[in-house]
Amino acid sequence: MTRNRLPRVVGGVALLAVTGCPGPRPMPTFMTRDDALAVVNGNLNRLRGGLRARGDASGHFTDQDGRRRSFQLSAKLLVVPPDRLHLQLEHPLAGDELRLGTNGAKWWLWLRRPEPHLVELTRGETAEAVGHVPIQADQLLGAIGLLPLTGAAAQRITEDHQQIIFFATGTDGNGDAVLITKEFWLDRYDPWLIGEVVYRDEQGRELFRSDLKRYRLAVNGDLMLPHEIVLHWPMNDAEMTLSIDRWVQDEALSGDALPFVAPSDRPPMTGG
Repeated sequence: MTRNRLPRVVGGVALLAVTGCPGPRPMPTFMTRDDALAVVNGNLNRLRGGLRARGDASGHFTDQDGRRRSFQLSAKLLVVPPDRLHLQLEHPLAGDELRLGTNGAKWWLWLRRPEPHLVELTRGETAEAVGHVPIQADQLLGAIGLLPLTGAAAQRITEDHQQIIFFATGTDGNGDAVLITKEFWLDRYDPWLIGEVVYRDEQGRELFRSDLKRYRLAVNGDLMLPHEIVLHWPMNDAEMTLSIDRWVQDEALSGDALPFVAPSDRPPMTGG
């Protein structure tokens, strides 16, 4: 039995000699809060013009009857930071299922289900998508990592992340209070960008979360962007994964483009 096993052992040693063993994990980088914010915002500052992306959107939500529904759609995004976004989700046979746009002052949401309807809101207002999923356009921009990090913030260091915590003054049921509104978890390893985003409600509950993965360079640009974005609504049992084929920098794309114009402000016959 020993003679039969010896070639395998020798073969294994030879393979290790050729391929090598994985090296130790590098030590996490320590940065001050301001330096960490400068890395994230500096990456976004490399953008010239806007961004276009195509990919897939898949996930699930719970319908009004309590049944879990899954979906698989194609996705198109147009972004001009800091406040222009257009998201279109399309079924290959039924056509558009969702169109969302924002220009900073207004944002709008068109849904095919349960019946076609359009809502138009001002900045900061919340709309409900299917499954009573709450959506705010500003939060969506932050959740995909394309919102500059500004404002008063504290930090907390964990083994793998540098947590940037933003606060606001509000009411928590016991009077005035300082509330945590959002958290950006920055990776302490190369490329030192956003790995997770959390938005909380006034009770401190996790309202909306995203995981940002597979950072790569944008086509025609030198900024790093996530190519897998997982959006979670834990209180609504809903989730959507955006799998981006590629982000393309488009210097000709401006914030005045038609997709960023609110439907009520568009010329006739230009669509929603």
